[in-house]
Amino acid sequence: SGVSWVNADGVSGINVEIENPQALASAIEEVMNEENYARFSKSAKERFETHFLDSKMIDSCIRIYEELR
Repeated sequence: SGVSWVNADGVSGINVEIENPQALASAIEEVMNEENYARFSKSAKERFETHFLDSKMIDSCIRIYEELR
């Protein structure tokens, strides 16, 4: 799905196994902890700015196409 690449587990959030409601509930509780929420939010913003800005994504795509030539 790409979720584990977009969200770095334990850094910008928590990834859980599919079809595991207990793991999902536990992750939600962990994210709702004020300290964890602040840490995940900060890291998610940094990850977004590092990997997912339009300019970053375009540059990455161009680099891939140039390597394929």
